[in-house]
Amino acid sequence: DFTVSPGKTGFRGAEEHYRLKGKERFKIFGVLLEGKEPADEGAPVYRDGKKVGVVTCAMYSPLVQKSMGIARL
Repeated sequence: DFTVSPGKTGFRGAEEHYRLKGKERFKIFGVLLEGKEPADEGAPVYRDGKKVGVVTCAMYSPLVQKSMGIARL
């Protein structure tokens, strides 16, 4: 939902966007990863030993000295 301002109308796909609201198959999150090496695209994301999603993009940040990424959960 972060890609469309709340209440915005009149854009291509608006009707479909609002029709499907709340029926998303996954959500996108920023994640901090263990270690300094960035994860590979498609690497699994686990929580409490259970696979909950996949990494879509990852990188190492020298500023915070951690690996981080974007994941579909």
